[in-house]
Amino acid sequence: MDRRTAPESFYEALRRLVEVMGGARVVGHRLRPERSVADARVWLLNCLNDDRQEKLDPEQVLLLLRWGHEAGCHDAMHYVCSTSGYADPAPLTPVDELADLSRKAMAAAQRSEQANRELFARMTAAGLNLEAHS
Repeated sequence: MDRRTAPESFYEALRRLVEVMGGARVVGHRLRPERSVADARVWLLNCLNDDRQEKLDPEQVLLLLRWGHEAGCHDAMHYVCSTSGYADPAPLTPVDELADLSRKAMAAAQRSEQANRELFARMTAAGLNLEAHS
């Protein structure tokens, strides 16, 4: 995020994100598919207006942040971090996410292998005939 054009409020950052994602008509209906496109648009615009009582719930905000990440718009996440004392986040690319998932899967496989060795050793120590159960 370019600090010279940093949003002045969280709502401004969310409005930027919504615009990048296709506007209130698209995003509102995506968030509230049970509403008509026009009603969902008005609802979302009301939620993103500082002066209106209607607001997004936390799960909807997290969903918008996730969609913003996917769309390459990180203003809202940077705003959250900068106003709450955190360093700017470094968005993960799909390749980064796959590498992380791969590391987790390999670690889980190693733990499973270790557990199997320990189970075999304890069964052997208990005198169980493992070949009879094969």
